[in-house]
Amino acid sequence: MMLDRKKFYKFYNSIMNLDNKIRFVTIVDKSDVIIFGGQREGVKNYLSEEAQKKSIKHILDSWFL
Repeated sequence: MMLDRKKFYKFYNSIMNLDNKIRFVTIVDKSDVIIFGGQREGVKNYLSEEAQKKSIKHILDSWFL
């Protein structure tokens, strides 16, 4: 299945524009595959990339178990 990056970018931006306090948005599927995402410009990461992936995995596990 070909993903429409424009559609996900628009969805990402609509979420980011809800509040300036939103630091990052990650769109994932049920298989833990990151479809689209990013971090607000000028914002420092609290977590390493590996810790972010573990956090996303933990969230998905709690939603879909």
